[in-house]
Amino acid sequence: MKLLSFNKIRIYSVVPVVIIITFFTLLPCINNGFTNWDDDVYVINNIHIRSLTLHSILTIFSSYYYGGYIPLTILSFALNYYFSQSNPFSYHLTNLIIHLINCTLVFWFIFLLTKKSSVSAITSLLFGIHPLHVESVAWITERKDVLYTLFFLSSLIVYIFYLRKEKKKFYFISLFIFLLALLSKPSAISLPAVLLLIDYFHYGKLDKNKFIMKIPFFILTLLFTILAFIGQRSVGAVQTNSLSTLPQNIVIAMRILLFYLFKTILPINLSCLYPGPETIHQWLSPVFLFAPLIVIISGVLVAISGKSTRKIIFGSLFFLFTILPLLQIIPIGQSIADRYTYVPLIGVFYIFAEGWFGLFIRVQKILKIFLLLGLIFVIGIFSYLSANRCMVWQNGITLWSDVIKQYPGLAKPYNNRGILYAQNGRYEEALYDLNKAISLNPNLAETYNNRGYLFLTLMNYDRAIADFTQAIKLNKNKPEFYNNRGYAFFLTGDIEKALQDLEQACMLNRDYADAYLNRARCYLSLNRLDNALSDLSRAIKLNPFLIDAYNLRATVYTKLKKYQLAIADLSTAIRINPNLAELYNSRGILYCYENKYKLAIADFDRAIELNPRDAKAYNNRGNAYASIGLLDKAIADFTRTLSIDSSYTDTYYNRAIAYFLIKEFEQALKDLMKYKSLGQQVPPEFFKSISDSLRKKDR
Repeated sequence: MKLLSFNKIRIYSVVPVVIIITFFTLLPCINNGFTNWDDDVYVINNIHIRSLTLHSILTIFSSYYYGGYIPLTILSFALNYYFSQSNPFSYHLTNLIIHLINCTLVFWFIFLLTKKSSVSAITSLLFGIHPLHVESVAWITERKDVLYTLFFLSSLIVYIFYLRKEKKKFYFISLFIFLLALLSKPSAISLPAVLLLIDYFHYGKLDKNKFIMKIPFFILTLLFTILAFIGQRSVGAVQTNSLSTLPQNIVIAMRILLFYLFKTILPINLSCLYPGPETIHQWLSPVFLFAPLIVIISGVLVAISGKSTRKIIFGSLFFLFTILPLLQIIPIGQSIADRYTYVPLIGVFYIFAEGWFGLFIRVQKILKIFLLLGLIFVIGIFSYLSANRCMVWQNGITLWSDVIKQYPGLAKPYNNRGILYAQNGRYEEALYDLNKAISLNPNLAETYNNRGYLFLTLMNYDRAIADFTQAIKLNKNKPEFYNNRGYAFFLTGDIEKALQDLEQACMLNRDYADAYLNRARCYLSLNRLDNALSDLSRAIKLNPFLIDAYNLRATVYTKLKKYQLAIADLSTAIRINPNLAELYNSRGILYCYENKYKLAIADFDRAIELNPRDAKAYNNRGNAYASIGLLDKAIADFTRTLSIDSSYTDTYYNRAIAYFLIKEFEQALKDLMKYKSLGQQVPPEFFKSISDSLRKKDR
């Protein structure tokens, strides 16, 4: 009882220290922004997270995202969006909080196995601050990692309670939590193997009953493995010849294994994107060339250690079992990634902690001091490296610049950084990066597409079309390429070619809202209003947050004189984004058509508030004021319009009418003559009325 109380005291004092050190180490990441590496797919452009209705939740649980079935992760993003919309701080803070919880769970897991608070604390702290784990925390998209790990470790802990208390409820709770882990990320499939490992660690042996009891766990593993394979194959992430190259893949897996261990010991020159396994320069060293022999010898030594202790076998197999699905024996997705080590390194850290603690309790006092100083030094170095690594994830530009610094021969980071430069208006830098990416790999269809979009932004339509065409040559099955080229043709006025491309985009992806929107633009230009209306309604059904579709459908309704429907569409668009001046301006015009001038003026006020240099809004508000007889205010707005844009010809005519109505005939004539000098036709009756009024005034 005294021992238990002492352990509790140590736990209550040690765990907060682990949490505090980890928190301050990774604190820089919470002020980072989004990156353009999957954050756009999962968060920024993910319409499914923008509401928390039953329909949206069902959609989340019935959809793949970029080839992954991760509904709980997407649901967590939806909760973030519900409370903070697109503020990245909320997403980063959530990742960090879950990581801190995971540190606590690592401590609890190891303590339940060993009853050693020191070993548990070292394992937990290394898990919390190791530089290889920064990617899983600092990258918003990798909510997948921290969330599945939370459930993964919780399931293991509950299973240990089941072994100790022999109560069935703990077994079923563990199974349910395992399901939650799988719904967060398929990497959790290794859990049944770890449960067997816990049985071995607990009992020292395995029997038939232990395997039988894991059957429900293995069934879930098989089911989610199939789901993951189907999803990854749907986005082309599975290599079709993976089975024919199986021996080579096993050798590569052994090299990857050593690569992770090397980076664990010396976590420098880390990168969010590594070259293919065959091109990493470290692999030219004898250590990596003889990887199979080293792995086999290491395995034999681990097995021999079992004669005296189960600790090394447990830690080694924990590492191996949890990283095995990610070793590219069947190549799926990215070959090597820091995030793949998030759970597996718990096993390595446990071995280190046991070794350090075993040595510490056996040596003399002076050596204990050196061991403590050595541990503090390692923790300090890892914390420093991790804090710096957080800064790399500040935004997409800093992230891809870091990859380019480490591996300047990779095309993808130039492509991704070029996209961000273009989005930030840094067009010369964007063009340089995209050209560089193409020079490094001329077969990247996406890069031609991105450069084409840059040329589209720069209104260089011929070069844009040429790049989109090259992208299509390299990959004829990407609807985005046809959509972009179709839009480029539309901007050049070649509606026939535009429609051909947009129809192909819709054929390749029946749920492609942007393609329907662009095709509607073409139909509208041909005055095929029914076709345009059909496509816009389809686009809105597919993406209820597509503002351009509502805006364009309002235009179609206006042409059909269905002003109430047009106003309803613009009102919906304003609810989606209340900070677009053009939407208020357009709705204000429609309110004028409906003779609702007060509502119109309120909308023009808001448009001007959002954009004080909006000449059109001043002109429209002036017309609204004139319509209700507030001529002085109308003249002030017309004057403001012309001070912003003196070529706004209609305003001269509008102001001339206002001046005429307040009997300022000289000013009215002056505006009318200016209007005429700009090439506009002056109604003879109006000119005569002003002239007659001036003659009467002179008498």
